[in-house]
Order: sequence, then C-alpha cells, then structure tokens
Amino acid sequence: MFPRVVFGKSQETYKLYFEYGRSDLDAPYSYSNEDAAPVQLPNPLGKLSFEFNNIESEISAVERFAQQKSDFLLQHLQERVIVRITPIQQPFVIPHSSSNASSSFSSSIPSATPANSASSPRKLVQVRLSVACTTPALRVLQASRVSSTSAAVPEVTLSALLKHADLRTVWKVKGCEGFGLFWASCVDLGEWQSLRNLSLSHCGLTTLPTAVGSIPTLRILRLSHNRLTCLPADLKHLTQLEVLAVDHNLLTALPSELRHCTALRTLNLEENRLAHASLDTRSLSRLTSLHLYGNNLDILPELGP
Repeated sequence: MFPRVVFGKSQETYKLYFEYGRSDLDAPYSYSNEDAAPVQLPNPLGKLSFEFNNIESEISAVERFAQQKSDFLLQHLQERVIVRITPIQQPFVIPHSSSNASSSFSSSIPSATPANSASSPRKLVQVRLSVACTTPALRVLQASRVSSTSAAVPEVTLSALLKHADLRTVWKVKGCEGFGLFWASCVDLGEWQSLRNLSLSHCGLTTLPTAVGSIPTLRILRLSHNRLTCLPADLKHLTQLEVLAVDHNLLTALPSELRHCTALRTLNLEENRLAHASLDTRSLSRLTSLHLYGNNLDILPELGP
C-alpha cells in the first residue's frame, strides 16, 4: 500500500512502548560474571503501547495519551495493607474513637503481665493499620518506528508526550533509527534519576551527545552498529558504568578519559578503525572482557596485572 499523503506530506507513524513494574523494587543491575550477561528484569505488571504520527496535532496526541495512560494506571492500581507495631509503656487507657475520618486505624493492646504486678504500668503494643493505594512505576521506555521511512521524528510532539510520563523511575531506555537522541533532546536530563541501561544500537548515530555524562547512574551503555567516529570525554563522569559496547562503528581513537570509568567490566570495541588502542587499562581493575577483533591494531593496549 502507498503511504497516506495529507497536503503533500506523508504520514509517518511512531510508537512508544512502556513497561510498568512494582514501585518498591531497586534496579536489578549488577554484574558479577565475566560475560556480563543481561540482567533479567522482574516481570512487568503491565505494558502500554501508544502510537502517534506526524500529521496529528500535538494537542490531540497528548490528550489521547493522557487518557490512555490514566485508564491503564487505574486498571493496575494496587492496594496494600500496612501494619505498624510499636511497643509503648504507659498506664493502660482504652483509646476513644475520634470523630475525624482517617485512612488508618490504631489500637493499643495490653500484653500479659503477672498478677502481682498490678501496680506497675502495663507494657502495651500499639498496632496501626493503614491502606495505601499505589500505581505501578514506569521501568522501561522504548521508542520505535511503525513505518519504514527515514523522516524526521516530530520532537515537539514527542517532548510533549514524555512530559506526561514519570521518567524518574525508568531503568531502561531503548531507541531505534531516528530515535537515538530523544533521551537528550526531548527530555530534561534531570528526569533520568534511576536510568541504568541506555541502549542506542542501530540508531544511525554519528555523534554521541556530551549530555550522556549527565546520567551518572548509567551502568550499561550500548552504541553498537552506528557511525560514531569518536566518543565524548564526558564519559569520565560515568563512574558506575560496567558495560560499554561500541562495536561496529568508525572509531579511530579512544578518549584517554575512559580510564576514569573504573567500574567497567566489559568493553566491546570490535569492528572499528582503531590503529592503536591508546587506553590505559591498568586503572580498569575490574575489566574482565575486552573485545578488539576487527581492528587494524599495531600493538595491543597495556594490560594491568
């Protein structure tokens, strides 16, 4: 079928994919094995897909997304009963009911005491019950194309849509062709408070924004199969980075600042144009896997003990 054309403009369709999970879990990103196999994320509580295009107005797309997300979160609302037990010591007094409405209930329960200790204050245990309603937290965000053309992504609409998603809890972001920079250009970098995994492989990148250094929580950065000729020195700020995959690019040199990524365990530089790997790996004491196949190296980098 031919693509739809409106006033001489072809309709291009894009998709945002969201995975939601429990809000009380820590990010399960930690590598201990040599191959640094991907960590299995907890099973999501729900998945949400949203499609938009370059013909629809920004207001219309945002309204549809806000309604769809609201319905989704309402369907996945969770209720939890919270029990708090606090030991107290005071004369036993039967609590009076309050006329004010409250979302919690508390009661003081006397513990057993010997018959001959009636004059001493009883030891009490206060039990407080409350019901908390929680919504699932956004954990995975993926952007993709539905149509196969290379038209520019409507960043204004995309920025407006992402403002309606709580990105502070996202663990993983994945892009695709044309979506390699949206994490920096369409979002305030301060939103990525929990981001651990940034996957930008096959995104057609020719440069990597220096803004990547503003996400110090990153532990996995995948840039495979792009057209990168260099890496920014700002990578030195990623002191928690454990996996860096830059294979199948056009790198001719490596930034010396990479030595500051002391948590690195896996560094994949396969199929680039490196003639000499000017990398001081002695400072990378945790490095267990270094991939250099497919380069024209004259000499291997000096390895630590």
